[in-house]
Amino acid sequence: MVREPGAAYIVNPTGVRACDNFEIACFGEKGEGRGSKFGLCAAPFRPYLALTPIGAHLDDNITYWIYGTPETNRTSDLPLRRGLLYPLSYRGTSDNFTPFMPESRPSLILEPDLKLSVAADGSQSVELTGAWDIRALESRAVSLKRRLAEHARASLARWDLTQVQRLDHAGALLIWRAWSKRRPQALRLNPAQEMFFANLAGSGALARPAWRPDPLAPVRALGRAVLSALGHFLAVAQLFGQMLIDSAALARHPSRAPWREISAAVYRTGAQALGITAAVGFLIGIVLSFLSSEQLKTFGANVFIVNILGIGIIREMGPMICAVLVAGRSGSAITAQLGVMRVTEELDALRVMGIPYTVRLILPKVLALALTMPLLILWTSAVALIGGAISAKLQLDIGMTSFFTALPAAVPTVNLWLGIGKGVVFGALIALVACHFGLRIKPNTESLGAGTTSSVVTSITAVILADAVFAVLFNDVGIALQ
Repeated sequence: MVREPGAAYIVNPTGVRACDNFEIACFGEKGEGRGSKFGLCAAPFRPYLALTPIGAHLDDNITYWIYGTPETNRTSDLPLRRGLLYPLSYRGTSDNFTPFMPESRPSLILEPDLKLSVAADGSQSVELTGAWDIRALESRAVSLKRRLAEHARASLARWDLTQVQRLDHAGALLIWRAWSKRRPQALRLNPAQEMFFANLAGSGALARPAWRPDPLAPVRALGRAVLSALGHFLAVAQLFGQMLIDSAALARHPSRAPWREISAAVYRTGAQALGITAAVGFLIGIVLSFLSSEQLKTFGANVFIVNILGIGIIREMGPMICAVLVAGRSGSAITAQLGVMRVTEELDALRVMGIPYTVRLILPKVLALALTMPLLILWTSAVALIGGAISAKLQLDIGMTSFFTALPAAVPTVNLWLGIGKGVVFGALIALVACHFGLRIKPNTESLGAGTTSSVVTSITAVILADAVFAVLFNDVGIALQ
């Protein structure tokens, strides 16, 4: 409120907008020797309203009151509530608004404060006044907390909260902590304040049950892990079966097959992975050749470096290296893509439109990895053999031409077909596991990260288990020395 010449008062409370439904009234006492009070003067309120009560002078003591309701329940009118024009009486819209004239001058809402007084008999009393709510405490909480702690040390002091004008949970919690979470022996409260401290008294920390050793805890944990793994296995099998059923319908109508999605998946999982697989395969070939050369030189069996690298890379190392890289690169991408589609409800939209997501999302990824994995394995094995041949040339002085000339005789062709077969199985397995975990993502970011991690770990584990099955089934195939 700013006083202007001519006994005009410009009223512009912070937080009031022109669209708000308020009315303003003023009352007060005339200056010395001017007689009675002003009568009610009400008018529709708008920001920057200039209101001059009839007969008012510059030396008059006038108080403005605002009544009404903001257009919306917004927080921007909070400064208005805390200003000099407080308290506001929200009395609904203008249809049911009734002007109200207080009989006496209202008291302003005071800042939170406390004072310690000592009676004639030596007893101490701590009296709290003002507004103890979150808005009033935001700038004075630290100093009030320190003063409350100082006064709370006097255990026999009497606490009086009856002069507190406003109290909320934040103010009650500040006081409660100063009391060390227990009521003082002498305490005066208003009935409305009793609710806050009763809730705080009943919300103490729950007693932690005594720990008892459970000898069967490891067994239960193992059982839960086995049941969880079994549940994942059945879910993957169900997903694979559903994909086969939906794919059977496409066999009768090949034009409806998602050829564009399959082509895009082949490019992302195959062509874009050539660089990383070649780099890792080349380094693995060099390392494997270097370590084997050191041992073969000891026994004078340099010529067997071709057998070791050929069998090891074409039969085992090539497929495994490629599978681990694809699981970490393409498997995680598939899981993240399906997880985001789950979060954004795109999968639900496909279901509503009657489009099976196994045809549009699962089938292209499984087919793409089943096609590209054998090719990537051939590519990785070839680059790894080149790296091994270079290392053999440097360590054992075996020429590159001699190395690759002796390779067909040292490695039976069945090992090449075995590696290609592993690629088909590994690719389909990685895609199914990635899609399974992607479809299990919950609508939150934490689940997305955890699901992607579980997908990669499970895919690599499944690939290793599948490779062990291949090793047992074909243990006597293609490993005889020629």
